[in-house]
Amino acid sequence: MADRPGGFRHVQTGGQFVGPGEEKVVFCAVRFDERDVHPTFSLASPICDTDILVIARGFARQAELAKAIEEIKPLLGPDVVRLTYKLEEDWSGDPSIFFRVVLSDRASRRSEILAATRRVEDLMVDHMRPLEEWGLLPYYNYRSPTEQAARAVDDWA
Repeated sequence: MADRPGGFRHVQTGGQFVGPGEEKVVFCAVRFDERDVHPTFSLASPICDTDILVIARGFARQAELAKAIEEIKPLLGPDVVRLTYKLEEDWSGDPSIFFRVVLSDRASRRSEILAATRRVEDLMVDHMRPLEEWGLLPYYNYRSPTEQAARAVDDWA
């Protein structure tokens, strides 16, 4: 709950799907008495000041997103040693998913890397549809196991 001026607090009251890759989360500003630890309110109450916040579905339903990504991992084949991801806003503030892919040493060779990275990106877009279904702009970063092993800290864990 976030404090608002004038003795109000934001309380998340519910969410629903509103469009491709988006959730509508309704917040209700509730008048509260500092002596009352558990304020009561009704959405129909005249003191309720609602705000609507539209957020990416991938941010709102992270457990479902994780399940969808886990279902895709076996399809990626032996060229993908490890796939992890991070949800955050990109440089422009858009909701994004940053995939971190460790390719096999064979797939990381100059003669193979273009085909391997295209396969990964095509599978993710075709099966997961990060933008259309989850409201997330996809970004991909690749390393080989050799590059990953050379790092003192595993920042892709």
